[in-house]
Amino acid sequence: MSALRAESLVEVDPHRSISRRQEFFVWVVLTVVTLVYSLAFIGHRPLADPDEGRYAAASWTMLQTGDWLVPHLSGRPHLTKSPASYWPSALGFALFGHNETGARAGVGLALALWILVVAVLGRVVFNRLSAAVVAAATLATSSLPFVGGSIVTADPWLAVTC
Repeated sequence: MSALRAESLVEVDPHRSISRRQEFFVWVVLTVVTLVYSLAFIGHRPLADPDEGRYAAASWTMLQTGDWLVPHLSGRPHLTKSPASYWPSALGFALFGHNETGARAGVGLALALWILVVAVLGRVVFNRLSAAVVAAATLATSSLPFVGGSIVTADPWLAVTC
């Protein structure tokens, strides 16, 4: 096998190799499936009181006032979480409108990123594409991340960034 040909192969397991193009295709499919999975159900139920309503209201106010550094709730500073934790919902409101989908779009995206980060870690640590897929599937099918990825809180972003 030529040196050029050997460089274009990725080790999946000791007995089988796939090309970089095939691995890229797997990553594209994994990303699309993860995004659909993470965002499919975010607008199907009303916001739960009091937490989701509080986070959504502070994010909506942030978008309306343009004050991205100090979140406000009922006209008062709401400093229980970092201002950055409100930005994803504010961006969701800007993209999808003032509704449940807009409020939860940020946490749905955080869940998708979390699943993809775990997949990349599986690929890097075990040097196997199959480990990436198993790691992503394991996290995605766990109930707590799925539920947490559909509730307006700062927790999914903390899981991705910490």
